[in-house]
Amino acid sequence: MSRQIGARKRQMSDVNIVEKVVTLIKNNDISLSKASKENGIPKTTLHDHVHKKYQNHSVGVKPGLSKAKEDRVAKWAVHMSKIGFGRARQELALTIKKIIDDEWRPNPLKDKSGKNWLKGFFARHPELSI
Repeated sequence: MSRQIGARKRQMSDVNIVEKVVTLIKNNDISLSKASKENGIPKTTLHDHVHKKYQNHSVGVKPGLSKAKEDRVAKWAVHMSKIGFGRARQELALTIKKIIDDEWRPNPLKDKSGKNWLKGFFARHPELSI
């Protein structure tokens, strides 16, 4: 699908530069408009950062498990492997699915945890390896 004629492409600003400029604006060393013109950063972007508009926003699907429950599952998997009952990826995925289903949580995963979710789970818990 092509872009609309005349539509502007989304501009990506360097995070470090934006943080420095926001600090200057908060200290009243420079105005928002002047900072925008001098650094080539859109005024709305600077305004949003100064007022922390998107501070707690995250991108993507909401997690099926809380951080605490995910940590418990990781500890359980490590414990099971130490006593000689290591779990395969599929068993771990089905266990997590069962936990989510037992709590009556809305689950974006159909049958079990997906490959990408498991990949992220192992990245968040480097003590696990399968």
